[in-house]
Amino acid sequence: MLFNVKKTVVAATTSTLLATGAFAGSHALSGDLVIFSDMSNPAPRAVMEGMIDRFGAMHPNLNIDLTVIDRENMKTQILNFTSANAPDLTNWYAANRMIPFVDAGLFEDVSDLWAEDEFVNNLASTKGALTLDGKQWGIPYTYYQWGVYYREDIFKELGLTEPTTWAEEKANCGKIVASGRADLVALARPHLADPYFTLRAAAEAGFDGKAWPLPYQAGGDQARATTEKQQADLASLR
Repeated sequence: MLFNVKKTVVAATTSTLLATGAFAGSHALSGDLVIFSDMSNPAPRAVMEGMIDRFGAMHPNLNIDLTVIDRENMKTQILNFTSANAPDLTNWYAANRMIPFVDAGLFEDVSDLWAEDEFVNNLASTKGALTLDGKQWGIPYTYYQWGVYYREDIFKELGLTEPTTWAEEKANCGKIVASGRADLVALARPHLADPYFTLRAAAEAGFDGKAWPLPYQAGGDQARATTEKQQADLASLR
């Protein structure tokens, strides 16, 4: 998401321009526009730089200064640069992760932008994630998908089907818990420390339905054997 750091009046307007390309021609802008971005990976960085180039061509008297910060470093640096020498725009996360910045008065209220037709007609589904206290504090510029993984054998055993609503998802979770199993796992950061977390966890759970990449299959056999020995040793200690 793009957020307006509380610094200038022009920032609230230019955030929309970067995202939509609106207000060209007769609404030419001038001055400086400072942007801090965490889009450091090549593909998303190219998208951001291309968007800035197109916007700059529409407003030749506007000097756009883009600083790209590594995503992990951004998580610590944003606390500093939003408090002193703040940029006009920055990337950050929506929903609960924007709350501390809103509460500290570091992000601008951009609710007026959300009254415009392009937002109403095309971005309504994202509005909730950027709303706090009835106001909107940023605009979306990209998206990514979230995946929920499940074990087909357990779904079949318990007579569950893939959910299509949040209510159905919660009902499935309730049935899984009631059956004495807890096989719904949310994975994200464990993979930052251990890329093979899922494979190792499957071995530790005694689940052999997880496909190991061909070069690692021998390691899978060893992982399962090691787990069995560790469990046997633990049982003997009890």
